[in-house]
Amino acid sequence: MRGQLLVSVAVAIILGTGLTLLGVKYSLILGLIAGLMNIVPFVGSIITCVFSIVVAANQSPMLGLATFALFAFEQWVESNFIVPHLLGKNVDLHPLVVLFSLLIGGTLLGLPGAVIAVPFASALLFIAREFYWKPINPDLIVNEQP
Repeated sequence: MRGQLLVSVAVAIILGTGLTLLGVKYSLILGLIAGLMNIVPFVGSIITCVFSIVVAANQSPMLGLATFALFAFEQWVESNFIVPHLLGKNVDLHPLVVLFSLLIGGTLLGLPGAVIAVPFASALLFIAREFYWKPINPDLIVNEQP
């Protein structure tokens, strides 16, 4: 949960800053809403994207297109860098393990699979360490001495 909140804060900062640089009215409010709505995966991002494009397109059609490009860029950065890095740190997994577990979980079970993918991968890795790697490699077990 903490990892998802950190991702939401990062999204709010990226989009708030980007919309401000583009000159979209109410950019900081839109960035805050984007961060809050990002707590709900996929649906929140789509709703915020559509809402922001409508606000920007009312100023100018080109600004609406630039806003769409900003959201596409943000989604790419979030999916490839922010989520694997932040969620990986919080569950002590390598970012590639997080990325692949999200891809596999989302492909097999859709949205529910993507939600449970990282905890499931973390549990599998813990079980593998406890019951497989330690018995094979006794050097990994730290012996406590009195």
